Amino acid sequence: MHSFRVAARIFWVSYSAYIRHVPRNEADKLLEILSKENEQDWTNSRQHTHVWYDTLEDVVTFYVSKVKEYGARYMDSVAGKKVKTAVMRSRKSSKALPTVDTDVLREYDGAEGIAWGLAEVYDIFKILSEVTDVQPVVIQVRY
Repeated sequence: MHSFRVAARIFWVSYSAYIRHVPRNEADKLLEILSKENEQDWTNSRQHTHVWYDTLEDVVTFYVSKVKEYGARYMDSVAGKKVKTAVMRSRKSSKALPTVDTDVLREYDGAEGIAWGLAEVYDIFKILSEVTDVQPVVIQVRY
């Protein structure tokens, strides 16, 4: 069972680089395909299906926690508070909402937001380092 748990973790973490949400029926199909390819009956084993979905839930929970963490950091920043005020005003006046992009995450209306760069993106996707070789990115500007 341990080797299946490790394989399920590697599968779901790797698959998460491709897609973040997998409906239950798709997860069932994926387990069925993997069972057939490995000549196993994992789809009919309560233990294996439990590990399969438990592992998927762990990976999804990781991403959800990262989104919540960065969302909370932003909303606690001065820029986040200004965006919240702008959103509240726009609801009352039917004005357009501010577009939240990487620039707005860093600064909004002169107010400091949160750091947003390679380190933060890596932090969100660091779960992928469980199944890949990770090395620092070297950035050079040449003229």
